Amino acid sequence: MVFCGKPSRHCERCRLRRMRCDQRRPACTQCINASSVCPGYRNIVDLLFHDETKKVRQRALKTSRLLSRSSQSSGRYSSSLGTLVKTLQLHRDTVLDLPIESYAQSFFLSSYIMGGNFEYLAQLCERVVVRDPLLTSLEAVALASLSQERRSRGLMTAARTKYIRALQETNHAVQSRQEAVKDGTLISVLLLSLFENITQEEPFSCDSWLKHMKGAVALLQLRQPEQFRSALGGELYKQVGKNIHVGCVQQRIRIPPEFLELHKSVACFIDISNYVLQFSTAIEGLTNLQAAIRYGELTDPEEINCLAKDLDDSVVLFASSVPPEWCYSSICTQDRCLPKDGGKRHINQTHRIIELWNTIRMTRLMLNEIIYKYACMGAPCATHELLCSTARETIEMMASEICATVPQFRQSLPAQIQSPRIVASGHILIWPLSILGASELVPVALRLYAIESLHFIGADMLIPQAAEK
Repeated sequence: MVFCGKPSRHCERCRLRRMRCDQRRPACTQCINASSVCPGYRNIVDLLFHDETKKVRQRALKTSRLLSRSSQSSGRYSSSLGTLVKTLQLHRDTVLDLPIESYAQSFFLSSYIMGGNFEYLAQLCERVVVRDPLLTSLEAVALASLSQERRSRGLMTAARTKYIRALQETNHAVQSRQEAVKDGTLISVLLLSLFENITQEEPFSCDSWLKHMKGAVALLQLRQPEQFRSALGGELYKQVGKNIHVGCVQQRIRIPPEFLELHKSVACFIDISNYVLQFSTAIEGLTNLQAAIRYGELTDPEEINCLAKDLDDSVVLFASSVPPEWCYSSICTQDRCLPKDGGKRHINQTHRIIELWNTIRMTRLMLNEIIYKYACMGAPCATHELLCSTARETIEMMASEICATVPQFRQSLPAQIQSPRIVASGHILIWPLSILGASELVPVALRLYAIESLHFIGADMLIPQAAEK
Protein backbone atom coordinates (compact mmCIF):
# COMPACT_ATOMS: atom_id res chain seq x y z
CA MET A 1 0.00 0.00 0.00
CA VAL A 2 1.28 3.45 -0.95
CA PHE A 3 0.04 6.60 0.82
CA CYS A 4 -1.00 9.10 -1.83
CA GLY A 5 -1.60 12.24 0.19
CA LYS A 6 -4.90 13.94 0.92
CA PRO A 7 -7.19 13.74 -2.15
CA SER A 8 -9.77 16.32 -3.16
CA ARG A 9 -13.30 15.88 -1.84
CA HIS A 10 -14.81 17.76 -4.82
CA CYS A 11 -16.96 16.08 -7.45
CA GLU A 12 -15.27 15.09 -10.73
CA ARG A 13 -16.78 17.95 -12.76
CA CYS A 14 -15.55 20.60 -10.28
CA ARG A 15 -12.11 18.99 -10.08
CA LEU A 16 -11.64 19.01 -13.86
CA ARG A 17 -12.70 22.66 -14.09
CA ARG A 18 -10.80 23.65 -10.94
CA MET A 19 -13.94 25.12 -9.41
CA ARG A 20 -14.85 25.31 -5.74
CA CYS A 21 -17.34 22.55 -4.92
CA ASP A 22 -19.70 22.93 -1.94
CA GLN A 23 -20.07 19.09 -1.78
CA ARG A 24 -23.82 19.24 -1.21
CA ARG A 25 -25.85 16.08 -1.64
CA PRO A 26 -27.28 14.68 -3.80
CA ALA A 27 -25.74 17.26 -6.20
CA CYS A 28 -23.41 20.22 -5.71
CA THR A 29 -24.57 23.77 -6.44
CA GLN A 30 -22.08 24.24 -9.32
CA CYS A 31 -23.55 21.27 -11.22
CA ILE A 32 -27.12 22.33 -10.49
CA ASN A 33 -26.47 25.89 -11.75
CA ALA A 34 -24.86 24.47 -14.90
CA SER A 35 -27.83 22.09 -15.42
CA SER A 36 -25.36 19.20 -15.40
CA VAL A 37 -25.63 15.80 -13.74
CA CYS A 38 -23.38 15.81 -10.68
CA PRO A 39 -21.14 12.70 -10.84
CA GLY A 40 -21.09 12.42 -7.02
CA TYR A 41 -18.21 12.14 -4.61
CA ARG A 42 -15.39 9.68 -4.14
CA ASN A 43 -14.69 7.51 -1.09
CA ILE A 44 -11.81 9.57 0.34
CA VAL A 45 -10.48 6.90 2.70
CA ASP A 46 -10.18 4.37 -0.14
CA LEU A 47 -8.15 6.92 -2.13
CA LEU A 48 -5.58 7.48 0.63
CA PHE A 49 -3.88 4.20 -0.25
CA HIS A 50 -3.23 2.57 -3.62
CA ASP A 51 -2.40 -1.10 -4.09
CA GLU A 52 0.89 -1.02 -6.03
CA THR A 53 1.45 -4.80 -5.92
CA LYS A 54 0.73 -5.36 -9.62
CA LYS A 55 3.01 -2.51 -10.76
CA VAL A 56 5.85 -3.67 -8.51
CA ARG A 57 5.53 -7.20 -9.85
CA GLN A 58 5.60 -5.98 -13.46
CA ARG A 59 8.71 -3.87 -12.81
CA ALA A 60 10.48 -6.77 -11.13
CA LEU A 61 9.65 -9.16 -13.98
CA LYS A 62 10.77 -6.61 -16.59
CA THR A 63 14.08 -6.13 -14.80
CA SER A 64 14.48 -9.88 -14.54
CA ARG A 65 13.98 -10.35 -18.33
CA LEU A 66 16.47 -7.58 -19.14
CA LEU A 67 19.04 -9.13 -16.85
CA SER A 68 18.40 -12.54 -18.40
CA ARG A 69 19.09 -11.21 -21.93
CA SER A 70 22.25 -9.50 -20.71
CA SER A 71 23.53 -12.72 -19.15
CA GLN A 72 23.07 -14.59 -22.44
CA SER A 73 25.16 -12.01 -24.38
CA SER A 74 27.97 -11.91 -21.86
CA GLY A 75 28.86 -15.11 -20.05
CA ARG A 76 31.42 -13.49 -17.80
CA TYR A 77 28.65 -11.63 -15.94
CA SER A 78 26.34 -14.65 -15.57
CA SER A 79 27.31 -15.45 -12.01
CA SER A 80 26.87 -11.92 -10.64
CA LEU A 81 23.64 -11.36 -12.57
CA GLY A 82 22.19 -14.60 -11.27
CA THR A 83 22.82 -13.37 -7.76
CA LEU A 84 21.19 -10.03 -8.59
CA VAL A 85 18.09 -11.75 -10.03
CA LYS A 86 17.72 -13.76 -6.82
CA THR A 87 18.03 -10.54 -4.83
CA LEU A 88 15.33 -8.89 -6.94
CA GLN A 89 13.11 -11.95 -6.55
CA LEU A 90 13.54 -11.80 -2.78
CA HIS A 91 12.75 -8.08 -2.79
CA ARG A 92 9.63 -8.67 -4.89
CA ASP A 93 8.35 -11.33 -2.51
CA THR A 94 8.93 -9.00 0.43
CA VAL A 95 6.91 -6.23 -1.22
CA LEU A 96 4.03 -8.56 -2.06
CA ASP A 97 3.74 -9.90 1.49
CA LEU A 98 1.95 -7.01 3.18
CA PRO A 99 2.04 -7.26 7.00
CA ILE A 100 -1.34 -8.27 8.38
CA GLU A 101 -1.31 -5.25 10.72
CA SER A 102 -1.06 -2.88 7.73
CA TYR A 103 -3.85 -4.68 5.89
CA ALA A 104 -6.01 -4.62 9.02
CA GLN A 105 -5.43 -0.89 9.48
CA SER A 106 -6.41 -0.19 5.87
CA PHE A 107 -9.59 -2.24 6.35
CA PHE A 108 -10.40 -0.48 9.62
CA LEU A 109 -9.84 3.00 8.16
CA SER A 110 -12.08 2.30 5.16
CA SER A 111 -14.82 0.32 6.95
CA TYR A 112 -15.10 1.90 10.38
CA ILE A 113 -14.05 5.54 10.50
CA MET A 114 -15.23 7.28 7.29
CA GLY A 115 -17.67 9.95 8.42
CA GLY A 116 -17.63 8.50 11.92
CA ASN A 117 -16.34 9.36 15.37
CA PHE A 118 -12.72 8.38 14.60
CA GLU A 119 -12.41 10.17 11.25
CA TYR A 120 -9.38 12.09 12.54
CA LEU A 121 -7.36 8.85 12.68
CA ALA A 122 -6.67 8.95 8.92
CA GLN A 123 -4.40 11.98 9.40
CA LEU A 124 -3.00 10.96 12.80
CA CYS A 125 -1.73 7.64 11.42
CA GLU A 126 0.93 9.55 9.46
CA ARG A 127 2.47 10.95 12.65
CA VAL A 128 2.25 7.98 15.02
CA VAL A 129 5.63 6.64 16.14
CA VAL A 130 6.63 3.12 17.13
CA ARG A 131 6.00 2.20 20.78
CA ASP A 132 3.15 4.68 20.97
CA PRO A 133 0.09 3.29 22.84
CA LEU A 134 -2.08 4.84 20.13
CA LEU A 135 -0.43 2.68 17.46
CA THR A 136 -0.80 -0.50 19.53
CA SER A 137 -4.44 0.31 20.36
CA LEU A 138 -5.17 1.00 16.69
CA GLU A 139 -3.57 -2.30 15.66
CA ALA A 140 -5.63 -4.17 18.28
CA VAL A 141 -8.93 -2.66 17.10
CA ALA A 142 -8.00 -3.09 13.42
CA LEU A 143 -7.14 -6.78 13.90
CA ALA A 144 -10.37 -7.33 15.84
CA SER A 145 -12.47 -5.74 13.09
CA LEU A 146 -10.67 -7.75 10.39
CA SER A 147 -11.10 -10.97 12.38
CA GLN A 148 -14.87 -10.50 12.31
CA GLU A 149 -14.79 -9.73 8.59
CA ARG A 150 -12.81 -12.92 7.88
CA ARG A 151 -14.36 -14.96 10.71
CA SER A 152 -10.81 -15.79 11.80
CA ARG A 153 -10.09 -17.01 15.33
CA GLY A 154 -6.37 -16.66 14.68
CA LEU A 155 -6.74 -12.95 13.95
CA MET A 156 -8.89 -12.51 17.04
CA THR A 157 -6.19 -14.18 19.15
CA ALA A 158 -3.63 -11.78 17.68
CA ALA A 159 -6.00 -8.87 18.35
CA ARG A 160 -6.39 -9.84 22.02
CA THR A 161 -2.62 -10.12 22.38
CA LYS A 162 -2.27 -6.60 20.97
CA TYR A 163 -5.07 -5.43 23.27
CA ILE A 164 -3.25 -6.64 26.38
CA ARG A 165 -0.09 -4.89 25.21
CA ALA A 166 -2.06 -1.71 24.42
CA LEU A 167 -3.59 -1.77 27.92
CA GLN A 168 -0.13 -2.03 29.46
CA GLU A 169 1.26 0.82 27.34
CA THR A 170 -1.76 3.04 27.99
CA ASN A 171 -1.65 2.39 31.75
CA HIS A 172 2.05 3.26 31.69
CA ALA A 173 1.32 6.47 29.75
CA VAL A 174 -1.32 7.72 32.19
CA GLN A 175 1.18 7.46 35.06
CA SER A 176 3.05 10.40 33.55
CA ARG A 177 1.23 13.74 33.47
CA GLN A 178 3.22 14.73 30.38
CA GLU A 179 1.99 11.64 28.51
CA ALA A 180 -1.50 11.61 30.05
CA VAL A 181 -2.47 14.99 28.55
CA LYS A 182 -1.49 13.99 25.00
CA ASP A 183 -4.25 13.49 22.42
CA GLY A 184 -2.87 10.05 21.58
CA THR A 185 -3.35 8.77 25.13
CA LEU A 186 -7.01 9.83 25.23
CA ILE A 187 -7.62 8.35 21.77
CA SER A 188 -6.04 5.09 22.99
CA VAL A 189 -8.60 4.92 25.81
CA LEU A 190 -11.44 5.50 23.31
CA LEU A 191 -10.04 2.84 20.96
CA LEU A 192 -9.73 0.32 23.79
CA SER A 193 -13.38 0.98 24.64
CA LEU A 194 -14.26 0.40 20.97
CA PHE A 195 -12.26 -2.85 21.05
CA GLU A 196 -14.41 -4.14 23.92
CA ASN A 197 -17.53 -3.13 22.02
CA ILE A 198 -16.41 -4.97 18.88
CA THR A 199 -15.31 -8.14 20.69
CA GLN A 200 -18.09 -8.18 23.28
CA GLU A 201 -19.23 -11.76 23.90
CA GLU A 202 -20.86 -11.48 27.33
CA PRO A 203 -23.83 -9.23 28.23
CA PHE A 204 -23.04 -5.52 28.40
CA SER A 205 -21.46 -4.48 31.70
CA CYS A 206 -22.53 -1.01 32.87
CA ASP A 207 -19.75 -0.96 35.47
CA SER A 208 -17.07 -1.71 32.85
CA TRP A 209 -18.39 0.96 30.48
CA LEU A 210 -18.67 3.55 33.26
CA LYS A 211 -15.09 2.80 34.33
CA HIS A 212 -13.83 3.54 30.79
CA MET A 213 -15.81 6.77 30.57
CA LYS A 214 -14.64 8.01 33.99
CA GLY A 215 -11.08 7.24 32.90
CA ALA A 216 -11.57 9.37 29.78
CA VAL A 217 -13.04 12.19 31.90
CA ALA A 218 -10.05 11.99 34.28
CA LEU A 219 -7.70 12.49 31.32
CA LEU A 220 -9.76 15.47 30.14
CA GLN A 221 -9.55 17.03 33.60
CA LEU A 222 -5.74 17.06 33.36
CA ARG A 223 -5.76 19.08 30.14
CA GLN A 224 -4.85 22.72 29.69
CA PRO A 225 -7.42 25.22 28.30
CA GLU A 226 -5.57 25.60 24.98
CA GLN A 227 -6.02 21.88 24.30
CA PHE A 228 -9.80 22.30 24.25
CA ARG A 229 -9.47 25.20 21.81
CA SER A 230 -7.67 23.07 19.20
CA ALA A 231 -9.73 21.34 16.50
CA LEU A 232 -8.73 17.83 17.60
CA GLY A 233 -9.02 18.64 21.31
CA GLY A 234 -12.54 19.97 20.85
CA GLU A 235 -13.48 16.94 18.75
CA LEU A 236 -12.23 14.55 21.44
CA TYR A 237 -14.16 16.38 24.15
CA LYS A 238 -17.36 16.19 22.09
CA GLN A 239 -16.77 12.49 21.38
CA VAL A 240 -16.37 11.65 25.08
CA GLY A 241 -19.39 13.80 25.99
CA LYS A 242 -21.56 12.17 23.35
CA ASN A 243 -20.56 8.67 24.47
CA ILE A 244 -21.39 9.50 28.08
CA HIS A 245 -24.78 11.09 27.33
CA VAL A 246 -25.97 8.37 24.96
CA GLY A 247 -24.64 5.62 27.24
CA CYS A 248 -26.44 7.06 30.27
CA VAL A 249 -29.71 7.22 28.32
CA GLN A 250 -29.27 3.57 27.34
CA GLN A 251 -28.52 2.50 30.92
CA ARG A 252 -31.10 4.85 32.52
CA ILE A 253 -28.51 6.35 34.88
CA ARG A 254 -27.51 9.94 35.65
CA ILE A 255 -24.63 11.72 33.96
CA PRO A 256 -21.48 11.23 36.11
CA PRO A 257 -20.98 14.36 38.27
CA GLU A 258 -17.30 14.42 37.25
CA PHE A 259 -18.30 15.16 33.66
CA LEU A 260 -20.87 17.80 34.64
CA GLU A 261 -18.21 19.64 36.64
CA LEU A 262 -15.76 19.36 33.75
CA HIS A 263 -18.33 20.74 31.30
CA LYS A 264 -18.86 23.82 33.46
CA SER A 265 -15.13 24.52 33.62
CA VAL A 266 -14.39 24.12 29.89
CA ALA A 267 -17.60 25.59 28.44
CA CYS A 268 -15.83 28.88 27.66
CA PHE A 269 -13.06 27.09 25.72
CA ILE A 270 -15.15 24.98 23.34
CA ASP A 271 -17.58 25.71 20.50
CA ILE A 272 -20.82 25.60 22.47
CA SER A 273 -22.77 26.33 19.27
CA ASN A 274 -21.99 22.82 18.02
CA TYR A 275 -25.30 21.08 17.38
CA VAL A 276 -24.25 17.63 18.63
CA LEU A 277 -22.86 19.12 21.83
CA GLN A 278 -26.05 21.08 22.41
CA PHE A 279 -28.17 17.96 22.02
CA SER A 280 -25.89 15.99 24.33
CA THR A 281 -26.60 18.48 27.09
CA ALA A 282 -30.31 18.61 26.17
CA ILE A 283 -30.83 14.92 27.00
CA GLU A 284 -29.51 15.32 30.54
CA GLY A 285 -33.13 15.96 31.53
CA LEU A 286 -34.12 12.51 30.25
CA THR A 287 -31.34 10.75 32.15
CA ASN A 288 -32.31 12.58 35.36
CA LEU A 289 -35.98 11.64 34.89
CA GLN A 290 -35.13 7.99 34.17
CA ALA A 291 -32.89 7.76 37.23
CA ALA A 292 -35.45 9.48 39.49
CA ILE A 293 -38.11 6.96 38.43
CA ARG A 294 -35.72 4.03 38.71
CA TYR A 295 -34.62 4.88 42.26
CA GLY A 296 -38.11 5.83 43.50
CA GLU A 297 -37.40 9.54 43.82
CA LEU A 298 -40.44 10.32 41.63
CA THR A 299 -43.65 8.33 42.07
CA ASP A 300 -46.55 10.69 41.30
CA PRO A 301 -47.89 9.84 37.78
CA GLU A 302 -49.09 13.41 37.13
CA GLU A 303 -45.72 14.93 38.02
CA ILE A 304 -43.84 12.35 35.95
CA ASN A 305 -46.09 12.95 32.93
CA CYS A 306 -45.72 16.71 33.23
CA LEU A 307 -41.91 16.46 33.28
CA ALA A 308 -41.82 13.95 30.41
CA LYS A 309 -44.18 16.06 28.27
CA ASP A 310 -42.07 19.20 28.80
CA LEU A 311 -38.91 17.29 27.85
CA ASP A 312 -40.58 15.86 24.73
CA ASP A 313 -41.69 19.34 23.64
CA SER A 314 -38.14 20.64 24.09
CA VAL A 315 -36.71 17.81 21.97
CA VAL A 316 -39.27 18.51 19.22
CA LEU A 317 -38.31 22.19 19.24
CA PHE A 318 -34.64 21.28 19.20
CA ALA A 319 -35.03 18.87 16.25
CA SER A 320 -36.90 21.52 14.26
CA SER A 321 -33.84 23.80 14.40
CA VAL A 322 -31.40 21.32 12.89
CA PRO A 323 -28.84 23.07 10.65
CA PRO A 324 -28.57 22.10 6.96
CA GLU A 325 -25.33 20.14 7.37
CA TRP A 326 -27.15 17.65 9.63
CA CYS A 327 -30.08 17.09 7.25
CA TYR A 328 -30.74 14.00 5.16
CA SER A 329 -32.98 13.21 2.20
CA SER A 330 -35.92 10.84 1.91
CA ILE A 331 -37.23 8.97 -1.12
CA CYS A 332 -40.15 6.69 -1.87
CA THR A 333 -39.04 3.29 -3.06
CA GLN A 334 -40.10 -0.30 -2.62
CA ASP A 335 -38.49 -2.49 0.02
CA ARG A 336 -40.19 -5.85 0.30
CA CYS A 337 -38.81 -6.23 3.83
CA LEU A 338 -39.91 -2.87 5.22
CA PRO A 339 -43.51 -2.55 6.47
CA LYS A 340 -45.93 -0.44 4.46
CA ASP A 341 -45.31 3.01 5.91
CA GLY A 342 -45.65 5.10 2.77
CA GLY A 343 -42.43 3.80 1.25
CA LYS A 344 -40.19 6.46 2.82
CA ARG A 345 -36.48 5.64 3.00
CA HIS A 346 -33.73 7.87 4.36
CA ILE A 347 -30.69 8.43 2.11
CA ASN A 348 -27.51 10.55 2.10
CA GLN A 349 -26.95 9.57 5.72
CA THR A 350 -23.46 9.71 7.13
CA HIS A 351 -22.54 7.81 10.27
CA ARG A 352 -22.89 10.94 12.38
CA ILE A 353 -26.24 11.93 10.88
CA ILE A 354 -27.66 8.47 11.58
CA GLU A 355 -26.32 8.53 15.14
CA LEU A 356 -27.69 12.00 15.90
CA TRP A 357 -31.17 11.50 14.45
CA ASN A 358 -31.67 8.02 15.88
CA THR A 359 -30.65 9.36 19.30
CA ILE A 360 -33.27 12.11 18.92
CA ARG A 361 -35.86 9.51 17.88
CA MET A 362 -34.94 7.16 20.71
CA THR A 363 -35.12 10.04 23.21
CA ARG A 364 -38.66 10.86 22.06
CA LEU A 365 -39.64 7.18 21.96
CA MET A 366 -38.47 6.59 25.55
CA LEU A 367 -40.15 9.77 26.81
CA ASN A 368 -43.44 8.79 25.20
CA GLU A 369 -43.20 5.28 26.64
CA ILE A 370 -43.02 6.97 30.06
CA ILE A 371 -45.98 9.23 29.19
CA TYR A 372 -48.07 6.26 28.00
CA LYS A 373 -47.26 4.13 31.06
CA TYR A 374 -48.11 6.78 33.66
CA ALA A 375 -51.13 8.15 31.77
CA CYS A 376 -52.62 4.65 31.90
CA MET A 377 -52.13 4.63 35.69
CA GLY A 378 -54.37 7.65 36.18
CA ALA A 379 -58.14 7.66 36.48
CA PRO A 380 -59.90 7.21 33.11
CA CYS A 381 -60.60 10.62 31.61
CA ALA A 382 -60.42 12.42 28.27
CA THR A 383 -57.05 13.99 29.13
CA HIS A 384 -55.39 10.67 29.93
CA GLU A 385 -56.91 9.01 26.86
CA LEU A 386 -55.55 11.80 24.66
CA LEU A 387 -52.10 11.45 26.27
CA CYS A 388 -52.12 7.70 25.65
CA SER A 389 -53.20 7.93 22.01
CA THR A 390 -50.76 10.77 21.23
CA ALA A 391 -47.89 8.94 22.92
CA ARG A 392 -48.65 5.75 21.00
CA GLU A 393 -48.76 7.62 17.68
CA THR A 394 -45.41 9.27 18.46
CA ILE A 395 -43.84 5.92 19.37
CA GLU A 396 -45.04 4.41 16.07
CA MET A 397 -43.74 7.42 14.11
CA MET A 398 -40.30 7.27 15.79
CA ALA A 399 -40.09 3.50 15.22
CA SER A 400 -40.96 3.96 11.55
CA GLU A 401 -38.29 6.68 11.16
CA ILE A 402 -35.65 4.45 12.76
CA CYS A 403 -36.55 1.55 10.46
CA ALA A 404 -36.27 3.90 7.46
CA THR A 405 -32.54 4.31 8.19
CA VAL A 406 -31.87 0.59 7.68
CA PRO A 407 -32.42 0.02 3.89
CA GLN A 408 -29.19 1.83 2.96
CA PHE A 409 -27.31 -0.96 4.80
CA ARG A 410 -29.44 -3.77 3.41
CA GLN A 411 -28.54 -2.85 -0.18
CA SER A 412 -32.24 -2.35 -0.91
CA LEU A 413 -31.94 1.15 -2.38
CA PRO A 414 -31.41 1.94 -6.08
CA ALA A 415 -27.73 1.62 -7.06
CA GLN A 416 -27.35 5.29 -8.01
CA ILE A 417 -28.21 6.47 -4.48
CA GLN A 418 -26.74 3.58 -2.52
CA SER A 419 -24.24 4.90 0.03
CA PRO A 420 -21.14 2.92 1.03
CA ARG A 421 -21.75 0.78 4.09
CA ILE A 422 -19.71 1.65 7.15
CA VAL A 423 -19.46 -1.17 9.67
CA ALA A 424 -19.44 1.31 12.56
CA SER A 425 -22.93 2.40 11.50
CA GLY A 426 -24.07 -1.18 11.94
CA HIS A 427 -22.97 -0.97 15.58
CA ILE A 428 -24.97 2.21 16.25
CA LEU A 429 -28.13 0.61 14.80
CA ILE A 430 -28.06 -2.25 17.32
CA TRP A 431 -29.37 -0.28 20.30
CA PRO A 432 -32.41 1.39 18.63
CA LEU A 433 -33.39 -1.76 16.73
CA SER A 434 -33.14 -3.96 19.84
CA ILE A 435 -35.39 -1.52 21.76
CA LEU A 436 -37.93 -1.55 18.91
CA GLY A 437 -37.90 -5.34 18.76
CA ALA A 438 -38.67 -5.63 22.48
CA SER A 439 -41.23 -2.81 22.88
CA GLU A 440 -44.87 -3.85 23.18
CA LEU A 441 -45.95 -0.35 22.12
CA VAL A 442 -44.26 -0.64 18.70
CA PRO A 443 -46.51 -2.12 15.96
CA VAL A 444 -45.87 -5.81 15.28
CA ALA A 445 -44.75 -5.26 11.67
CA LEU A 446 -42.07 -2.78 12.75
CA ARG A 447 -40.97 -5.03 15.62
CA LEU A 448 -40.52 -7.96 13.24
CA TYR A 449 -38.60 -5.76 10.80
CA ALA A 450 -36.31 -4.54 13.60
CA ILE A 451 -35.60 -8.13 14.71
CA GLU A 452 -34.96 -9.23 11.11
CA SER A 453 -32.62 -6.26 10.61
CA LEU A 454 -30.64 -7.22 13.72
CA HIS A 455 -30.13 -10.71 12.28
CA PHE A 456 -29.07 -9.13 8.98
CA ILE A 457 -26.52 -6.90 10.76
CA GLY A 458 -25.20 -9.93 12.62
CA ALA A 459 -24.92 -12.19 9.56
CA ASP A 460 -24.20 -9.86 6.63
CA MET A 461 -22.27 -7.06 8.37
CA LEU A 462 -20.55 -9.67 10.57
CA ILE A 463 -21.44 -8.09 13.92
CA PRO A 464 -22.38 -11.11 16.06
CA GLN A 465 -23.65 -8.98 18.98
CA ALA A 466 -26.61 -7.88 16.82
CA ALA A 467 -27.92 -11.42 16.30
CA GLU A 468 -27.77 -12.07 20.05
CA LYS A 469 -30.15 -9.21 20.92
